[in-house]
Amino acid sequence: MTKGHHYRLIKAGEAGSQEQQDEQQHHRQRKVVEILRRNTRWTKSVSLKTNSQKGMASLLSSNCQRLEDLTCFAGTSVEDKNEWVLSPILDLVANNPLLQTFTLQTEIDIPWSTLQRLPQVLSQGLRLTSLQLDFTWRPCRGWLRYLLQNLPLTLQHLEIDWKRLGKYLDEEPFSTRDSWPETYPYLVAASFTFELTEGKEQAVHEFLERCHFIESFRYPTVAGRQITTLVPVLQTNALSMLASLYLGRLNRMTETQWCELVVATAGRIKTFDMDAGFPSTATSIGTMLVTHWGATIESLRIPCLLYSDIQLILSGCAKLKKFDCTWTMDRTDIMDDAPVEPWICTDMQIMQLVFSDGRRHRVEEPSRSQMETRAVQRIEHAYGQLGRLVHLKELRIGWKTERAFWKYPHLDMSLQSGLGRLSGLKALETLDMSNIRLLNFGIPEARWMVHEWPLLKVIRGLKDRYNVADECIERSGYLDLLSERRGLTVQ
Repeated sequence: MTKGHHYRLIKAGEAGSQEQQDEQQHHRQRKVVEILRRNTRWTKSVSLKTNSQKGMASLLSSNCQRLEDLTCFAGTSVEDKNEWVLSPILDLVANNPLLQTFTLQTEIDIPWSTLQRLPQVLSQGLRLTSLQLDFTWRPCRGWLRYLLQNLPLTLQHLEIDWKRLGKYLDEEPFSTRDSWPETYPYLVAASFTFELTEGKEQAVHEFLERCHFIESFRYPTVAGRQITTLVPVLQTNALSMLASLYLGRLNRMTETQWCELVVATAGRIKTFDMDAGFPSTATSIGTMLVTHWGATIESLRIPCLLYSDIQLILSGCAKLKKFDCTWTMDRTDIMDDAPVEPWICTDMQIMQLVFSDGRRHRVEEPSRSQMETRAVQRIEHAYGQLGRLVHLKELRIGWKTERAFWKYPHLDMSLQSGLGRLSGLKALETLDMSNIRLLNFGIPEARWMVHEWPLLKVIRGLKDRYNVADECIERSGYLDLLSERRGLTVQ
């Protein structure tokens, strides 16, 4: 059986004169075109990663007519700012009726005549099911409405990344009768990304009310007051299919705004991602999340949380598969409060979590024996909780302390501290220990990992360290032992 071919064309290097670069580029193009001419019948996937696409796209359009997947990154240089940059690509799309997936990314201003042709070409696609557009230029008036009215009826997935769109949405001549879900019966998921410009919130909300098929929505830049204006839209049925929400460079969200947002999207959100944390005084983050998203949330990234909120989330969100919390806002430990509920997110596949030394603010400083006993209990419990996540594929773990010469047991990924409790993580492929400040790792741990984790491919955090056990004797030894595992990378 003859397999399809996938060709990827990349931009020439910056070294050398312009003439040399042009000659290298033309040589590559001639070579690839010659290959395509010999394999035209079976070429199914092409990815154009070059500025000078005029000649290449034209040659491809006359040689490739069975494409199923096309990716184009069109024009980033000044000389590319004219109509012919996109026209040959549209010719290529028009000449491939079997095309199923089309991705177009451009950073240049495209004339209206060419923009108008894009929906016309796309609407002719008899099999196009996935469309991804990534634009940075200022949109022409009325073009978005024109695009949404002329998409292929077969379209199932639509993704538009148009960061400047929010600034000009009020110039779009939308009609109150515009409602696109009824037009595209097979559309199951749509994702929109654009910046929410201050003063343009109403136009954005009116647009969202017409696009209630949106499944994923991204705000790269958001202010707290804009979140407040977004909540009323989320409270309606306008975004009834919304399952993924990303909030970018957010001015720190207040606890009240968080509560309003979570309540407005109750029972819908599967993926939540934000670039900022919450004030350290916020005490209901975890409770609200578990109450309103606990039955649906599958992927969660919040950079900074209280340990109490982390514990609530991991013990209350059974469907959670990805969890990312890179820092904590307090010095209490996730295992301090007894009894601790077991983590029920046993389908977890990717986790990033930081533990602390558990030192709490007390009136009376406990004795060293009491501190050691509590430290042992905390670390045993931490390993026990991690050991429940038997489907983990990637674990990025950290342990922070302000005490450089901490003598008591801690989560150092050693067999002595309880590493053996993680023997059930048979699916683990990547282990990142870069953020464990006091790592205690040697030959026994290396041998144990090789034996117990058969799918392990990457270990990070071992090279160029100064706090590995018996460094002078064992450092090269365990690296050699780990490198014997075929396909295992040590970083």
